[in-house]
Amino acid sequence: DVECMDGGTISFMLSGPIVSTQNLIIVDTAALDAPPGTIRVFEGPAMDDFVAHGGKSSVHEVSVADLLSIAALEGLLPARRALVGIQPENFDWGDYPTPAVARAIPAACEAVDNILRRWQL
Repeated sequence: DVECMDGGTISFMLSGPIVSTQNLIIVDTAALDAPPGTIRVFEGPAMDDFVAHGGKSSVHEVSVADLLSIAALEGLLPARRALVGIQPENFDWGDYPTPAVARAIPAACEAVDNILRRWQL
């Protein structure tokens, strides 16, 4: 019972699905101040803090922080939420991940699987 969605760069369209779920996992590049391909997982309040105060580099027209703020204002912030962040080599447009990010994708998928198992989904 897991639905995957590609947010691409038009993330404002994701506000509806975000406010209609109780469990949210976002996988995205993140400014982690770490070597390219580094993965970090942020959950609940740690996610909220990271997206509100972490690096602001993004190619999205609407940030994750904006989407979570919309959900919070509506009183519909998902109860369980996590961000699986991957440090990119750069924050720029591209059709394919860089080699470091591509190598990190299987570990990011494993991080998502671990979250789902802990949440028993």
